[in-house]
Amino acid sequence: MPVGQGGIFVPFSTVTMGQISDGTSNTYLCGEKYVDAMHYTDGYFDDYTVIYCGCDPVTIREVCFADLNPIGYGPRQDTAGYTNQSIFGSAHAGMCNMAFCDGSVHQISYGIAPHIHYQLGNRADGQAIDASMY
Repeated sequence: MPVGQGGIFVPFSTVTMGQISDGTSNTYLCGEKYVDAMHYTDGYFDDYTVIYCGCDPVTIREVCFADLNPIGYGPRQDTAGYTNQSIFGSAHAGMCNMAFCDGSVHQISYGIAPHIHYQLGNRADGQAIDASMY
């Protein structure tokens, strides 16, 4: 599967339940997004981009690991002055909320190992993740 096409939302494509081969209980559907805390009230990511809008790179988040970033991106608590428009996170202390494809919602620790976060975001990597890992 090409990089960037392992999630549930793939541009110009439809993902069926049958394509979630890791299982709906092992795959993120969507989650809270990281936002620079300095922009909660004005709604801007920078001088030109609004963070509270429809399907846009500023509202879509991703999990990333391996070839794209050897360190990986885990979720992060919103921080004033730190801008990263591609990661998951929230204002909550210690965790963010992620909805899984089975309809359940789980609290995901900011301390989750980046490779586990990546595997939960990939619908077909062949990895079933134990809930104690997040």
